[in-house]
Amino acid sequence: MLFVDSDPEPEETSAPANDLEHPDDHTSGIPPLPSSQVSEYAVACRCGMTGNGYDLQPEEGMIKCDECDNWSHIACQRNGRASNLRSREKFVCDHCNIDELVPWRTPASRREKGSKVPLAKRLLAGKGALARHGKFWYPVRLIRFHGETDAWQVRWWRGCGFPPDRPVDLQSLVPTADLVDELWQDRAGRRAVRFGQWTHAHDVPVGEDIIYSFHDTPYPSETDTILAPHKSTIQHLISVPRLEDIQHLPVGRHLQQQGRKVSLTGGYTVKYCGDLTAVQQAQVAHWIFDNIEEARETVVQWLGCAPFAHALSIMLAHHKRSILEADADYPRDGTMEAQDEFILDTAWMTLLKETGSSTDVIHTDVDLECLSVFEHRLFEKSARSGSAGNYQWGLDAGNHQDDWDPYAGLLSHWNHEDRNEGDPDYDENELEVLCFPLFETVLVNNQRSAGQISATATMWLLAPMSTSFLVANLCHDLESDSKQNPMGNLESEERWPDCVLR
Repeated sequence: MLFVDSDPEPEETSAPANDLEHPDDHTSGIPPLPSSQVSEYAVACRCGMTGNGYDLQPEEGMIKCDECDNWSHIACQRNGRASNLRSREKFVCDHCNIDELVPWRTPASRREKGSKVPLAKRLLAGKGALARHGKFWYPVRLIRFHGETDAWQVRWWRGCGFPPDRPVDLQSLVPTADLVDELWQDRAGRRAVRFGQWTHAHDVPVGEDIIYSFHDTPYPSETDTILAPHKSTIQHLISVPRLEDIQHLPVGRHLQQQGRKVSLTGGYTVKYCGDLTAVQQAQVAHWIFDNIEEARETVVQWLGCAPFAHALSIMLAHHKRSILEADADYPRDGTMEAQDEFILDTAWMTLLKETGSSTDVIHTDVDLECLSVFEHRLFEKSARSGSAGNYQWGLDAGNHQDDWDPYAGLLSHWNHEDRNEGDPDYDENELEVLCFPLFETVLVNNQRSAGQISATATMWLLAPMSTSFLVANLCHDLESDSKQNPMGNLESEERWPDCVLR
């Protein structure tokens, strides 16, 4: 195996995974290109990124497969396994490794011992985790550890139901202190975590359903950066202009050559998407809906039609620009306008050519896959998970966001039905909700500041782990509330656990 070093020495571009406190702390750069020879850096990641790494300039950590010699994102390999390799251990990517076709097949021994390993060492690039946002915790995929700030670059699950007044960018830095994993067999830890609401992996549509339900797929800031300069052109296309008025665009010339006419829905149908995934297409559709006038009332005239296809070709032109610039016909000595026109024209031809084509790389929705594996560990009810698997999340911390029931509609096979009340490890009190005098004190005097509450909470730090963890979370929540509400009004009942209000 070879890892990409973040600051490689001229003669060395690899480092064993376990030489660092976090195996992927050295994965931000790419190998230097030797001047004496043309070095191959073939990227073929399961997420869909393909090409020469020197052109693509991937920002995430990369690892080389010992079977196919292709490079992949460390964070795109299943369940963080590319981040947990021993020195000189062979790495086989998920394309080549048949044993990894069942992503949730984690050895029982590893899962049972997981909670005994310090949390900092359990957080690995590619694994799922819970990140705190306000008073609730939401699922993320871990991308890369930043040792200088003790924070993780994460990708928030696109199905998170963040409060409207507290949105987040889909990819951001989260302090390690605001992250936990599945807390396997950690009953006390699970009881202190309140979930934010999200869409379960098994409830997520696939394929065309994702595109036509684009409202459920938020777009990253990069999408806006790429498409915003072309807003007026896309808006013009949505108005269904005459074909002779858009001959300067590849989509206009294509429609003219095909003899296309306005469909019954009122638009020019163009069913081409290149090699963009359904999620990427949904992100583009969501951007159009949010940013283009008339788009909200005319979805049937642009989704799957000329404006949408043109926007997809712009995305392809951006992502493949370095590859297209290497084309022998690229006008290197031409004007910037001529170069941009060539890139867009060539991207359009790529859009037509690669739609529906089979490739060696199977695009995988790595975010969805990561959540599916993670949720299995979050909600498995079995003898292996013990009392922690018996509906413990948030029991001592209060209701989940908007009274969400995270257990509703879970997959039936996650309940192994192998743990009963008569078992030796069964605690008849494990489903009871813990209540603290601390809460009652706050309710009696609801004008006390978050700082005073924090001082009161220090009296409980010698209590059991679940108590101290809960107090820490409570103080974090109240300090957040205090900043948003300087008057210190803590009397709203919706923020207090049911056990307190009874």
